[in-house]
Amino acid sequence: VDIPVGAELVFSRDENIKAMVKDNRSVEFNGEVVSLSVAADRALRQIGIQWKSVQGPAYWMYDGETLDERRKRFESGG
Repeated sequence: VDIPVGAELVFSRDENIKAMVKDNRSVEFNGEVVSLSVAADRALRQIGIQWKSVQGPAYWMYDGETLDERRKRFESGG
């Protein structure tokens, strides 16, 4: 969704939690390269929330919008 490698992503539930884009499918989070969903799961656990599964793009933001919102906007031509 047009996010450059090296860009900083911000966790939507705590903007002090960040990840860095490594490639189309992974981010660096707490020094480890993982998927968006794994990073979101670990970030949620950091703030005391534990779920069975997590959709990473719904929790990571770039330029003020979640990656899920951004994908939907790009798909609709916005």
